[in-house]
Amino acid sequence: MLLNLIYTTYTIYKYGFKKWVRLCVVDGWRFLILAFFDVEGNYFVVLAYRYVSPHKPHLSLSLCNPRLFLLLTGGDARQPFSPRNSSTSGPL
Repeated sequence: MLLNLIYTTYTIYKYGFKKWVRLCVVDGWRFLILAFFDVEGNYFVVLAYRYVSPHKPHLSLSLCNPRLFLLLTGGDARQPFSPRNSSTSGPL
């Protein structure tokens, strides 16, 4: 909540209230989807720790992070994923 308060206040200060509302309307649905998957992921991690020994979920989670990184970057660590720049043809 504290980070939300800080970053929201800064964004409103930087862009103005009208542009902030437009930003929330245009791009807000993406953040809601990411927040939903984050909550569901946390729920399943807690559920996994409840039913097995603590080492097995830790191992599977440590293997998921590199796969997610490769999925989102397309294998190029220098260029973060964006739908606008996903059509680039090479690393340079």
